[in-house]
Amino acid sequence: MAGSYTKFSNDYRRVVLHGDPDYTERQAAGVIKPGSLVAIDADGKVAVNANADAQSPNLLFACEDVIQGNTINDDYAVDQIARCAVFGSGDEVLAIAVDDSINVGDKVASNGDGTLKLQADPAEAIGQVLHKYTDPDDASVIRIVVQIFG
Repeated sequence: MAGSYTKFSNDYRRVVLHGDPDYTERQAAGVIKPGSLVAIDADGKVAVNANADAQSPNLLFACEDVIQGNTINDDYAVDQIARCAVFGSGDEVLAIAVDDSINVGDKVASNGDGTLKLQADPAEAIGQVLHKYTDPDDASVIRIVVQIFG
């Protein structure tokens, strides 16, 4: 639902949390976890964003495939059609943190592997962490709610 958080049982279950992003579907170039920062490669496929500190006015994140009944914990396989959303200024995304060192209020940037890392220089950041969330279904994944900068 645009304009509000989507929560079920007090847990985040969707990648798109706030805003009205545009969607695209592309073939996956590799295994992709929903919430990963992604990019379109030279073959027109979507792959985890390999550019550390990548900046763009519109950021592409892999979303869960609700049409197939999948959740944020169901990865896309190689060559599977991946649903992605283009996030802009003010939108909020349930992204994946590189590790547990990121906290609420921190500025973040691409880590070059689909996750987001702490970014000390605000001018280089793509967004700010609003909430930190450990997924009860997969404690190895640290998810963060990020408001995208413009």
